[in-house]
Amino acid sequence: MNAQNVLVERLESSGLAERVEERNRLRGRALKEGFEGLVLIEKGIAVPEGIEGLLARPEMDVVIAPCFQQVVVEEPLSGSVVLVKRSRVPLAWSFAEDSKTVRVNLLSFNDLWPSRLMQADMAALKCAFFSRNVLEKIEFHANPDNNVDEYFFFALDCRRFGFQ
Repeated sequence: MNAQNVLVERLESSGLAERVEERNRLRGRALKEGFEGLVLIEKGIAVPEGIEGLLARPEMDVVIAPCFQQVVVEEPLSGSVVLVKRSRVPLAWSFAEDSKTVRVNLLSFNDLWPSRLMQADMAALKCAFFSRNVLEKIEFHANPDNNVDEYFFFALDCRRFGFQ
């Protein structure tokens, strides 16, 4: 597989339900038109030129570029003085299981360093490659009523089908 056999699209939708619908429409297009994979980049995400070549890896089912979110914590010190702490956290998680629950742990910046390919149980699908094999088996879905993103359901579906 090379980047020429991969459909690369930028999502235009920003709402959860609309984004899931758009992902599935593009998934269907990639399957119908015979692409070997699909790279989706969410609206507002800046990516380096040629990202599809970096993400489209024939030996892998799913490759997701790490994205970070700024977290702001305000801590009152005394009187009208407030300490503002800003940090960026990766939108990637690991699962810790026992017999009854799945605990979702947010990875830290240090977990991603040094830069490398690594396995994560769940990550934000803001800039991601999906192989044809994955597209054939998994449709995107979410639960807008509970504000649960498609990332969570996609991760569970990947585990169910044995994708990494």
